[in-house]
Amino acid sequence: MRARIISLFLVLISALSACSRTAPPASQERLAQGAGQGVYYEIFVRSFADSDGDGIGDFNGLTGKLDYLSELGVTGLWLMPTFPSPSYHGYDITDYYDVHPDYGTLEDFDVFIQEAGKRGISVILDLVINHASTQHPWFQDSKDAGSPYRGWYHWSDDGAGINLSATAFGGNRVWNKTGGGYYAALFWDQMPDLNFGSPEVRQEMRRIADFWLDNGVAGFRLDAAMHIFSSAEMNLGGRSASELNLEWWDEFAGYCRSVNPDCYLVGEVWDSPGTRSPYVASLDSVFHFDMGEMLARAVVLGSNKGNAFINSMKMEYDRLAAINPNAINAVFLSNHDQTRICTALLNKPENLKMAASIYLTLQGLPFVYYGEELGMLGGKPDENIRTPFLWGEDDPALCTWIGSVYNKNVPTFPEQDADPDSLLSHYRRVMNLRIATPALFEGVLEPVKQPNDAVMSYTMTAPSQAALVLHNLSADVQTVELDGSGRVLFVTAGEGFSANNTSVTLPPKCSAIIEQ
Repeated sequence: MRARIISLFLVLISALSACSRTAPPASQERLAQGAGQGVYYEIFVRSFADSDGDGIGDFNGLTGKLDYLSELGVTGLWLMPTFPSPSYHGYDITDYYDVHPDYGTLEDFDVFIQEAGKRGISVILDLVINHASTQHPWFQDSKDAGSPYRGWYHWSDDGAGINLSATAFGGNRVWNKTGGGYYAALFWDQMPDLNFGSPEVRQEMRRIADFWLDNGVAGFRLDAAMHIFSSAEMNLGGRSASELNLEWWDEFAGYCRSVNPDCYLVGEVWDSPGTRSPYVASLDSVFHFDMGEMLARAVVLGSNKGNAFINSMKMEYDRLAAINPNAINAVFLSNHDQTRICTALLNKPENLKMAASIYLTLQGLPFVYYGEELGMLGGKPDENIRTPFLWGEDDPALCTWIGSVYNKNVPTFPEQDADPDSLLSHYRRVMNLRIATPALFEGVLEPVKQPNDAVMSYTMTAPSQAALVLHNLSADVQTVELDGSGRVLFVTAGEGFSANNTSVTLPPKCSAIIEQ
């Protein structure tokens, strides 16, 4: 391979290699950031940190762990639903203007927001407005055919004119019979869908957004963004559900930005690139759902034929930019609905570190699922993907609301915190590097063509800095030819890495970042 890079100063290599094996100092300067920049961290509050000994995570516990998150390199938090709900997961909401009593009070939440802000950490909430709980007062009232809330949901008095056999996810029946008739629920019969054909519903959702933005949140993760309208629930008047969904989100985004121009909105559109990309016409981001699987496959195979993964990422960036030049690709390895990434990576430390090195150095906004930095495991059912963070048995913040059959042998936080070679130490190094390096923090990706299928390669270019990023995916030493001069910013190998003005030698599973 011949890449445009700068000459490598060997005098720096041993020092930088050694530095890369320890965490950056806590005082390391972060680049100025908004809510749509840096590194986000997804948290299930119930499983993160307990402050009162009841075994359930809460806002005060989360506040007590903000220093950990800041030192890790987190600049933004996505909190899974924090509203009152009858379910452990919170995706069936009974009150959009309060917090779950298990998590504390609105006053506790306000303190958390203020303390996060002092550390330069933005907070976005998981806003679930496609559906609410059957126990929500709106729905309970709507069972009466004469209720003013009847039109807030999709009701049929007698089932006439609707397809009672229609099914949705997992064979779930869309239409469900109750004393008041039939109501529609795409995901679960305990989560009836709201009717966004109703002006009153749309106005209420704007009021909800206004309430939380006024309370200091920086934006929202928008649950089920592509399911707001469905032909299985209502007559769409000859228009497509996609068209109506996009129309609603444009209205909602415009309102949010009228309240806070810097509001960050990221949509859950779990579908193909062609389906999800139009949503960035109004939203800042959509999640790149297939990225984690593609990346894990390349890492496990130890090969990236024709730089295929990076080329596919470039296609995604170009697709989004064609719709909205300011769109931000939201990248992640796995989230609360998916088998944890460690399983796909065969739970091998070298694979886990390599995957982290790649997605945390890509263009866009990376989201880290809590516990990913420890190598936590988990698979379906969903409860086993959302088990407590491994603070260690001696930490009173350890949550105990559910046990885990998967994580008994995963090293805990104190074990990994004391080990400079742990996965946690690796995440801490790479995340802090990202938020302190312009090329990674705000860079634009460009694939670097080269014939070595074992090496993934790309440049990241920002106005003030450019860098070449190399990842040796294989279990063998790889040599990459160079053309130019420059300095090493980061290398994950302590031994076996060498470079001169014409080539660089990468040990197995080694990543290197070279300034241009």
